Amino acid sequence: MWEVNKKDLEILKELRLDENPFRAVKEYSPLMSEIRWELPEQQELYKSYTKKREVIENKDVDNYYKEKVMPIDKKKWEYLMARKAWYVMPLGWNNIALNGGKVVDIGTGDGDVVQRLIYFVNTFWQKNNISNKNLHIIGLDLNSLRIKNANRLVSSPNKNITFEFKEADLNKKQKYDNYYFDFALSTSVIEIISPEYYQDFIKEITRLVSKGIYIADIFEKFPGGYPRDKLSKDFLDLGFKTLKREVVLSEPFDKNGFKNKIKIWPSILIQNLWLEKNKKRN
Repeated sequence: MWEVNKKDLEILKELRLDENPFRAVKEYSPLMSEIRWELPEQQELYKSYTKKREVIENKDVDNYYKEKVMPIDKKKWEYLMARKAWYVMPLGWNNIALNGGKVVDIGTGDGDVVQRLIYFVNTFWQKNNISNKNLHIIGLDLNSLRIKNANRLVSSPNKNITFEFKEADLNKKQKYDNYYFDFALSTSVIEIISPEYYQDFIKEITRLVSKGIYIADIFEKFPGGYPRDKLSKDFLDLGFKTLKREVVLSEPFDKNGFKNKIKIWPSILIQNLWLEKNKKRN
């Protein structure tokens, strides 16, 4: 089991994502996508990563994620949150900060994306002298231990930003009324929804949300996953239009190799989308 040390955190700081959270967009190109396969690290990680995901592919995916035990300490949680910030970017999050309201994080895991949204909105409000908004975030996940992790680790520096985490079967219709939420987040979730549940799953998201949806998902085939290259069309058919879309690589690298020295996953193509309710359909 890998451990996080001070040097690992310093390497992430060198990426300067606080200055430019969209640096992965700037550094991506189709050429970079090809060059990654020249790296021995990438080839090594690809083999080990796909082997792990083949286990997922050969199991009932829902039960796999529901039963998987994943305790996590705060240092590792903070490291992963900072590391994932490379490819889970605040695309469209300014709209959430400007509007406030209720947000659902679908497949919240250990709550790291909720924490980043809290930090983003709080910083945005401070910079723009906004004090008359409220934001409430509900994180849903089918793994009860990860819900406990999120409740233990997530915090808010602002009394106007509140949160809660709940265990939920995401393949079933949720108890919330139509358009109960203003916004939704979905990161690394749609990619594991099997084809038989996919349409119902995205229909449920659009049923719950009245304003905007943020998605971050894999964009190339890996075992145990279903990358969707027509998300924009599928959501448009359900009344949500893609206003922004970026494809990036999950790992920063250069000719010397990966910049992140703890080797967890290969450099994978990720798509980020910001969608808003298509008013023309109302």
